[in-house]
Amino acid sequence: MRIGILGHKEFVVSRRDMLSSIASSGIEIAADVEEIDWGEPAIIDEWLNQKPEVLEKLDVLLISVPAAYMYTVTEQVLRNGLHAYLHWNTSISISEYQKLAELAEEAGSELGIDLPLKYHPLFNRLPSRRSTSVLSIQKALATPSTHAFQKAIEQSLELCYHYANKSEVQRIDAQVVRSKPPIPDTLLASIRFQNGTYIHIHIHQPASKSVHTVHASGTGFSIEVDLEQGTLKQTQQTEEEQDQENGYIQTAFEVSSLPTVSLDEAALKAFIIAIAEEQPAPVSIFDGLQTKRIIEKLRKCLR
Repeated sequence: MRIGILGHKEFVVSRRDMLSSIASSGIEIAADVEEIDWGEPAIIDEWLNQKPEVLEKLDVLLISVPAAYMYTVTEQVLRNGLHAYLHWNTSISISEYQKLAELAEEAGSELGIDLPLKYHPLFNRLPSRRSTSVLSIQKALATPSTHAFQKAIEQSLELCYHYANKSEVQRIDAQVVRSKPPIPDTLLASIRFQNGTYIHIHIHQPASKSVHTVHASGTGFSIEVDLEQGTLKQTQQTEEEQDQENGYIQTAFEVSSLPTVSLDEAALKAFIIAIAEEQPAPVSIFDGLQTKRIIEKLRKCLR
């Protein structure tokens, strides 16, 4: 499989390393690097003019360009019969995501998007079939930053989307506090999905230390993931008999370390395997579109 990388230096280096790691697992990959400096839009224009020579050598293109160029570049890639894998960018509008989804369908190409939290270690422990469940996300930022705060919101909503099995949002209620505008201090949000999943998000800054915990629970399971400490705690029932006097079932906790695998690499590998096996992208542009819609619904609540 011939894979090209189109983006700025940091993106190119990181994806090239990932491809090397993926190739070492036995997947045949030939990388063709196209490095573009985000600070030089003229270089992107030049690449677009020369695209036929580059694209005819490839099967797949990994793309990370400024939002202003994302639609144009991806459109050209799809029209030339390639599959594409996009770097997630919330600056791209819902209408542009919708157009790209339609274009990929018309071209018969797979258009993946790197929403890697589908491969969060939490999902390895969840029951494959679970009834109505709840999820609580706690995120504390030791160093205040508007960008980091926004990123935490986006990642939390991405996790919500995957946890709710891609269900539609039924209701969102949220409140943000800014003691010194425009920098936000605290966000509290509650999201109800149509499949019954209920999720609570709490993000705040500054904090005495960084905290990032995720707690999921439902009938027959309770799992807590500490992403700062790298641990996962899972409740295990040890006795079937319920203590009638105190009204609880005796349980024990199994604590284990989280795997060190990169989520970005896991997502990219899953996409490449799907293309090699002529299967649909595990996380597609449609997932990006739905996640973007959730983000916009939350932003609407905060206006």
